[in-house]
Amino acid sequence: EGIEVSPWAQQAFDAFGLCRTQMRIVGGMGVFTVGLDYAACAVILERYGLDDIEVWEGLRIIEAEFVRVQNEKSSK
Repeated sequence: EGIEVSPWAQQAFDAFGLCRTQMRIVGGMGVFTVGLDYAACAVILERYGLDDIEVWEGLRIIEAEFVRVQNEKSSK
């Protein structure tokens, strides 16, 4: 059985899935995730018809948590 997700949240998750390859990472004394390249994501989301403000807001929420978790893992 799957998890039920609101249409708004589903669009944000879909957007993150489409943009996940546009994540910016920096290295040095470790590897840290900076966040999504919004210029690249804008092109992708426009092509898929997911470029409204609600989708962007959801995408940024997902991105923030993803960055937090990734950087927490990297700092261990």
